[in-house]
Amino acid sequence: GISDWGDGNKNKAKSKSQQLAAQNAAQVARAIIEGFLQSATPKEPPGFKTDEVASIDKNRFIPDTQGAPESLDKNPGKDKHPQAGQPGIPVMEYLLDWVKEPEGPSLFALLGEYGMGKTITSQRLYQTLKEKREANPTNRLPMYFDLRHVSGIDKRLPSLSEIIGECLERGLSAHQRPENYTLDHVFQWMESGAVIIFDGLDEVLVRLSAADGQVFTNTLLKLLSDYKARPIAKSPAKILISCRTQYFKTLRDQKNHFTGQERGDKKAEHYRAMVLLPLTDQQVSQYLENAIPGVSVEKLVDLISSVHNLTELTRRPYTLELVSGFIPKIEADQMAGRPVYGVTLYRKMAQSWLERDHGKHHIRPDDKMQLAAHLAAFLWRNGSGSLGINEIENWFHLWIEDQPALASRYSRIGADQLEEDLRTATFLSRQDGEESTFRFAHTSLQEFFLADYLVTAIRQNAPERWEMPVPSLETLDFLGQMFKEQETDPDLMKTLQGWRKTCRQNASELLLAYALRAHQNEWPMPVLHGINLNGIDLDNLKVGSDSGPPLILGPANFRNTRLRRTSFVNVQLEGAKFNGAQMEQALFQGCNLKSSCFDNANLTATIFRQSSFDNANFQKALGYRPQFLHCPNTPDMQHTRQLISAQVAPRPDWNNLSDRAVLSWSPIRTSFKICAFSPDGTRIVSGGHDGTLRLWDAASGEEIMVLEGHGSWVRTCAFSPDGSRIVSGGDDNTLRLWDAASGEEIMTIKGHGLWFNTCAFSPDGTRIVSGGADGTLRLWDAASGEEIMVLKGHGDWVRTCAFSPDGSRIVSGG
Repeated sequence: GISDWGDGNKNKAKSKSQQLAAQNAAQVARAIIEGFLQSATPKEPPGFKTDEVASIDKNRFIPDTQGAPESLDKNPGKDKHPQAGQPGIPVMEYLLDWVKEPEGPSLFALLGEYGMGKTITSQRLYQTLKEKREANPTNRLPMYFDLRHVSGIDKRLPSLSEIIGECLERGLSAHQRPENYTLDHVFQWMESGAVIIFDGLDEVLVRLSAADGQVFTNTLLKLLSDYKARPIAKSPAKILISCRTQYFKTLRDQKNHFTGQERGDKKAEHYRAMVLLPLTDQQVSQYLENAIPGVSVEKLVDLISSVHNLTELTRRPYTLELVSGFIPKIEADQMAGRPVYGVTLYRKMAQSWLERDHGKHHIRPDDKMQLAAHLAAFLWRNGSGSLGINEIENWFHLWIEDQPALASRYSRIGADQLEEDLRTATFLSRQDGEESTFRFAHTSLQEFFLADYLVTAIRQNAPERWEMPVPSLETLDFLGQMFKEQETDPDLMKTLQGWRKTCRQNASELLLAYALRAHQNEWPMPVLHGINLNGIDLDNLKVGSDSGPPLILGPANFRNTRLRRTSFVNVQLEGAKFNGAQMEQALFQGCNLKSSCFDNANLTATIFRQSSFDNANFQKALGYRPQFLHCPNTPDMQHTRQLISAQVAPRPDWNNLSDRAVLSWSPIRTSFKICAFSPDGTRIVSGGHDGTLRLWDAASGEEIMVLEGHGSWVRTCAFSPDGSRIVSGGDDNTLRLWDAASGEEIMTIKGHGLWFNTCAFSPDGTRIVSGGADGTLRLWDAASGEEIMVLKGHGDWVRTCAFSPDGSRIVSGG
């Protein structure tokens, strides 16, 4: 210290000289300190390993990956996800803006599902900042820490110094001695405004309990708070952490984890966050064009879309890379005329995903394949594609306990860690809404694993596992492809067809559904001769087809089965039992029904066409107006007294092609405008654009007659209260009265200046009210057709009208 110890004017000159000396001494001291710091600060570290980026040709990589900014604020409405169909914003541009913003948040959470490119994005940020630093040393120094290098965390939680030390030791690419670098060096590099990138947080968290995982993340974030606490003047440092979203049970848990529930100095406003989005069609096309040069993008896209749902899997950078690797093989197989099975590609992708995650999780890859298959079946039986995490975790623990080998293998692993393994399974995705739920990342993945579950059940001869609602057609196709792959294993199909003799609810229905799909697509098919379908629901099912060989069911058991509106086309049903079956409006076309039995079967409106009936038993059949059309050996209806009004058409001349044309059905080729039931409910009248009214039998759907007379659209019709007459009105400006029994036109009424929109009979049938496009209602005498009165008041079309039950009032709307 230098002080002015003299007094008076004589000391003023000395004091001034002493002050100058003090200033010079301070400058020297500062220079010495700065020189010391400069000599103490090590050179910049050598480059960090970035294997993901290095393994991908930059010309093939998609530079403009999209993301959605996200808030870590727990209040609703803070997230900024783009609306459906809208693109996000370029991820790298958003990250670089964060890096360049000196007063902005110091922390960044980079989030996304599996395979969305978190690691590649982190490494690309490092490479981009490194190139900028090499071009201009005043730019920020990037440092990339791969958290997969942290070891021993299952035994104890490492300190910040140990985490940094291991990442430096294993992550630097140069041959410089890594022990020269410590946490203090990192702090010194942060003085120049370093950007610290911690990649793969979820890789560590899955090996820790939830509580220890929170401690580990807090330890990482301690790097920033410890740095800020250092006494030396510093530049603002930046820290990015990447993590898989499925690690967290809910969106709220995700936000709480990074902010530590906002109990410390890490709050939502201290973060920027972004969720990586799936690739767009344009990005996929760009990648394919660069990855597979010389082939048109349109051809590549068509090739991918030819395999079920493969297009959806190209939306993730990781799976896009896998798919592009399969394309040459797909193309070669198609060129050579060899079948390309989607199931083969899905299995290869599943194995690649598991190999990618091997060593990160406690659950073994083989067990995880089994887990995915059983989870797919659980979700399908549940009837929902997604469930809350508590429901899935409860099922998961019960599933492990139910398998002694797995229960023993994983008994020493904590429940939290196993649940984290489940959530972060490559195949799952978290969906955030009012509540967070988990589902398979792609529908086709669930279909693939469900088919795998069904095949495994056959291999283990466990038909009870097939007791589930019939899966999607795509699942059945995956199942057929798996059989095709394993045609060298005859025991598989032999076991499956052995299940046909015992009827099991849902399982037998699924067996039949697969067989029908296999018959259609020429997949390996089990023998169904004599299948037992007793009492199950097959309403509206189509069995067989009019092309190819007949489907052989033989003496199948359809006792008490629901077959309403079910069609059997070109099916061999010799000796089949339909006793007690509900068969209203069923169709049998071109079927062999020899020696079949229909005792107590309800055949109301059932149609038998071109089918044979030698020795068939209809004596105790029930129902109203079944039809036997052009069938050889038509059964004798004389003793079948419970079949009311059965219609029998003669056997056709099979050599007359024009006769064959009569056998085909042709629907009414018009639009229906109006319809009404008869008072007794046995008939229906309809009117349409073709200018006709048509009368139908309400039980069988058979057309009874066509009423022709209107010159244009029929817009309105009604039965009289006793059902003996029909009134109709249309665009030809007429109201017409018809005899409902004969179809004869009784009278034509004219009066509205424009068309009729509505009409109704009075409850006693003596009057008719009509409304038209002229804005009036008109009351008519139903016997003479005389106009009784005109009711005016509507300013535009009258569209509807009705009488009150006692006939004293009329209501209308327009």
